[in-house]
Amino acid sequence: MTGKCHVLLVDDDENDRLLFSSALKDTGLDVELLEMPDGYAAINYLLSAEPAEFPLPDVVFLDLKMPAMDGFEVLREIRSRPELKRLTVFILSHSNQRADMVRAHGLGANAAYHKPTHYKDLVGLLLTVLTPWCTLPPGDSKRKSKET
Repeated sequence: MTGKCHVLLVDDDENDRLLFSSALKDTGLDVELLEMPDGYAAINYLLSAEPAEFPLPDVVFLDLKMPAMDGFEVLREIRSRPELKRLTVFILSHSNQRADMVRAHGLGANAAYHKPTHYKDLVGLLLTVLTPWCTLPPGDSKRKSKET
């Protein structure tokens, strides 16, 4: 992949968004993060996306438990729209309910993950999950150490 990888995070919890953003930076991946505080904002953004100004994300991370429009509804909306249904959507939730994860997969989530409780685990999860879509910037010191 050339250029920045675009990641959309949809989560109503400001602390979780801050933690995610910090962990994403610590992966060293060449990523541009866009954050949405709720499902309505995310759907509005995705439906107005234009490649030059508002690109569709390469990857969406979606929380399940949000007020008004929850993650299940967002996922259902994404998968019902021809222009959005091929988006890669990962669930990232505090839910411990197996039924929530099964339901998310049934609605078309590419994968579902429990939000790690330790920061380093979140960095590791993001690095593992995003590596197929996102790369390190050219000349990045982490890249050199991985190549040697």
